[in-house]
Amino acid sequence: MKKEEVQEIFLKILREEEDVSAGVAAIRTLLSVIENYKVATVRELDLNLQLAVDAMKHCDQPVTAISSGCELFMRFITFAKLDTNSFEECEQIMLQRGHIFLNTLLEARSKVVKESMPFITDGCRDLPNEFKYLSSVLKSGKDLTTQHPLVDYTPPLYITLLFTDIGMLTPSAVSDELIKLYL
Repeated sequence: MKKEEVQEIFLKILREEEDVSAGVAAIRTLLSVIENYKVATVRELDLNLQLAVDAMKHCDQPVTAISSGCELFMRFITFAKLDTNSFEECEQIMLQRGHIFLNTLLEARSKVVKESMPFITDGCRDLPNEFKYLSSVLKSGKDLTTQHPLVDYTPPLYITLLFTDIGMLTPSAVSDELIKLYL
């Protein structure tokens, strides 16, 4: 299996279908790797899939979408029974599970769109213009500390949940954690 072949399959899927994400295209590419590149052992198949993932990461596409889609796919298909009589049966089970995973993913996408439609109205914006930065501002290295100060004067009344490295905490849980630090 060559890196360029995998990249070509991946980029072909992205070119031919406008509404497909990089993660879904990566999953389809992995399915085609399983179908087209014949191997003799599970270890060889796993190595082929890892090489395919690395090849797709080196394309000019979002790496996080590719890696997360591939990790979910790999986790899902490797639950296949490995105590079958032959590798061909195992490979067929993996292919079948891969297609089930892809179909479930595509159904979930349409379900998310359907459920989110009531929250989107005509003329709404996803992000106000005053919060968007031009790439020229970001590239210039301009000091943005006046727009992003280190001190936040939000009244405590409006703070209901804090995201920290130990998880999501309510304000009372934050005070409990501070007490633990000082004891």
